Amino acid sequence: MKLEDQLRQDVSSKKLQQPPATLQGVTKERISEVLHALDRESKDRVDTLFALLDDINPNYKNIAPGTCIWIREDGSKQFTVETFEASSQRLNQ
Repeated sequence: MKLEDQLRQDVSSKKLQQPPATLQGVTKERISEVLHALDRESKDRVDTLFALLDDINPNYKNIAPGTCIWIREDGSKQFTVETFEASSQRLNQ
């Protein structure tokens, strides 16, 4: 299944919510203004930065390998994101 089809299915099944016009007090227009001032404006960059502000929908699949994550409810718990290949290599050592 294509990613676009999966996203449409998740939105229609209410697994994902449509993001509001403002996320964490920031609009796409404001992001566009800032990127324009930095001479870095593009639709993809605006969408990417806006998506990073999304604290409504889960985005755990977009975390880069090697990233350290801490759990908000218990700051003593930290995890490092690994890929499947890295995990299987470690198990074979």
